[in-house]
Amino acid sequence: MEDKKYLLSVLSVSALIGSLVGSVFGFHIDDSVYPGIAQGFFAGIIIGFISQYAFVFVHIKFSRRPILAFAVVLLVIATGTLLYCAATGVSFPFPGLSILLVSEIAGLVATVLIFRYQTRINQKLREKQRELEGSAGE
Repeated sequence: MEDKKYLLSVLSVSALIGSLVGSVFGFHIDDSVYPGIAQGFFAGIIIGFISQYAFVFVHIKFSRRPILAFAVVLLVIATGTLLYCAATGVSFPFPGLSILLVSEIAGLVATVLIFRYQTRINQKLREKQRELEGSAGE
């Protein structure tokens, strides 16, 4: 159940980022906010879902250092954003590059914050586990 709540929170953040990026640039490109919100929402969910599992897979399977996992997230966000831009007819370099940069920054900040939060929770759980093991041995 906790995994589903966690994934739902990650996807919610991703959908919010996608909606905000899509609406701002949608308004800038053709003075229309609503299509950008919907398209960005779904693009954010897809990119967030893939990014989440790519991060976990790389972090656990290949390296305990998160730098490689963060790099993979940046790659997934870039690929997803470029595909989104291509599918919606956004031109490059402008505004496509701006969309890419904003998406990368927002996605990376969200990933770092979520990672730090999860790291703190895991640390507290380890401390509690040691505490309980110590009191059980008395």
